[in-house]
Parts: sequence; structure tokens; C-alpha cells
Amino acid sequence: MKKLLLFAMLLATVTMTSCSKSASSTSTPATLTLVGKWKLVGYIFKAGTTTDSYVGKAADYVDFKSNGTAEAFIDGETSNTPYSISGNNLIMDGQTYTIGLAATTASLYYSALE
Repeated sequence: MKKLLLFAMLLATVTMTSCSKSASSTSTPATLTLVGKWKLVGYIFKAGTTTDSYVGKAADYVDFKSNGTAEAFIDGETSNTPYSISGNNLIMDGQTYTIGLAATTASLYYSALE
């Protein structure tokens, strides 16, 4: 099972903290980047009345590489997925996530209800 792609359910919030590089954001969204290794803090899924959540383990991470692939190690499983960034959106595995950045954290939001 692809744990990385589980957050592609109906509504998800994923929170990551910077491990090796900080995300950068300027007033121009086109310069936004997530390149670097991020610790997966956890995620929350909501689908109708069902809510599921996952608290990241110490070894969990997502590494956004400059070649447009994201390597994830989540709950003991590794996967590689192509990604791209357009404005403040992350497109990965056919889903579009809105990126929320703070100094050392990134949150990804997805809603099929939009």
C-alpha cells in the first residue's frame, strides 16, 4: 500500500518540518520551492463523517528533489512520485495540494470538494 498517497483522500492536511533545507517563499509565488528533505509530522484525512489521522514517526520523511521527484519514507515504506509546483500549488499523483509555508514548516491541503 502506498502510504505516501494516502493523503490524496477527499480532504487531507499534511504537516512537514524542514530537515535539511528551508522552503523558500517570496512575494512571487512562481519562486516557491519545497526542494529538500522534510520530516513528516503527520496527516489528517476527512471523508464524509470518517476521520483518519497519522502521527509521523521519527524516521518518516518526504524528500522533494530538484529533478521533480519526491521520495517518501512513511511507516517503513518507501515510494517515489513525480511532482511539480505551479504558483502555490503542489501537483503530485494527479492531485493538487495548496501549500502553506511558515519559517520551518509546510502544510499541504487538498479537498475533492473544491
